Amino acid sequence: MNSRDQGNDHGPDNPDDGRIDDLARAAGRELRRPAPPEGLARVQTSTRRRRVVRAAAAGGGAVVLLAAGVLAFTRGDDDHRVVPAETTVPTTVPTTDPTTVPTTVVTPTAPDVVYATTGSIASPDYLQHVIDPKTGAELRTETPDSDASRAAQEAQTDARVLNGWRDAPEQAGGFGYRFEVGDIVYGYVVRFADAPDLPEEDPDVLALYDRCGQAELTIAGATGIALPPRVHRAAVSLDRHWIVTVSSECPTYGTLVGQQSILGATATVKVFDAAHPEAPGTVLMTAQADGIGSLFFSPDARYLAVEGGRGYRVFDLSDNSEVEFAPGECGVNGGRYARFAGPWVGDSTLVLALDCPTLGVSLLVVDVATGDSLEVQVPVVGDVPTTDAGLSPYLVVEVDGEHFSTPANAWYTMCELAVQQRCWYGQGSAGSVLIPDAREASFLPLGFTYGG
Repeated sequence: MNSRDQGNDHGPDNPDDGRIDDLARAAGRELRRPAPPEGLARVQTSTRRRRVVRAAAAGGGAVVLLAAGVLAFTRGDDDHRVVPAETTVPTTVPTTDPTTVPTTVVTPTAPDVVYATTGSIASPDYLQHVIDPKTGAELRTETPDSDASRAAQEAQTDARVLNGWRDAPEQAGGFGYRFEVGDIVYGYVVRFADAPDLPEEDPDVLALYDRCGQAELTIAGATGIALPPRVHRAAVSLDRHWIVTVSSECPTYGTLVGQQSILGATATVKVFDAAHPEAPGTVLMTAQADGIGSLFFSPDARYLAVEGGRGYRVFDLSDNSEVEFAPGECGVNGGRYARFAGPWVGDSTLVLALDCPTLGVSLLVVDVATGDSLEVQVPVVGDVPTTDAGLSPYLVVEVDGEHFSTPANAWYTMCELAVQQRCWYGQGSAGSVLIPDAREASFLPLGFTYGG
């Protein structure tokens, strides 16, 4: 079993108690790193219209009044539910009451359940609470099922990206990727992230990679190939129209056998017509190879998100322009499952956690095709501190993709990991519901994390 298949069962026998606290602090430190010169500050080519719907913070902000009534969260000793409030409510919410916040607009397309976990991972009190988001009623409490969690994540990933690694044969020493586009088959290999140090690695494995860490890009069934011969990584859009590559002209020939890796090589992100590999491609950007992460096409194949630095750079493939979607000074992270499923929901909407110097942390849901967006600030509850020793809170966000139509009515979860680990769910601008004692929240079953 390779490292891609290894995950955290998040069960009571897991020895990693307290791991979330360590991860939160590490993530906070990472968020405060200055953005690289090639980061979001360079996103200036194509400015999109932004019609922002801001969710009122629970700390003294205006509350949306709903004809159907606002739902208020209440909690007793053994009473975890959301109950209807009066149809007339104050226009402000006391900042000292952490259990009363505005909640969601009930629609026919609401998700069936929200999952939340309480207790520390690897401890006997690690439990999954299943909540009805329309009423707030807790439907049941159960032990997290890691198999169900993994299956749900993989189904979501398959619906959003073309997972070439699933179709590749087993490859010693790396992940194999294979993409079929008609009669053309693309393939390449990437070293495992947890591969041993070079002197301890199998020479047969090291022979696959050049000094810059690139493997051969194999292309079967085509002639007159214009794509680079070796790549750091590649991806193909869901409709198989585009293939994008990250490649370097390695300054030193040879393989990694008996040699040192060359760090800091310049890499080029280039997009090609996947059905016509003989046609020249288009350069979208250049950066240091180790500063370019995963590549994710939007489900409609019109946009490409390139991970790197403190966030994503997004390109409109209809004209190869770069799309501005967030202030350049903000750190940007993908949602809970973005590591493999990407940052997209719907056809062309990004789901992001923002960390801005002046605005703090928030959820941003933005359709880059229309500019429509929803921004949800983390509710302020009383005067409870959210930082420790100067650490920024780290926000984990998610949007329900199964019932998504527009940013304005998106169902979301968000969890703030800092001194106080707190989670909320909500819909659109109607406000956020605090989930008591929750450390995780999701529209997918919890209990499994790849690589963690």
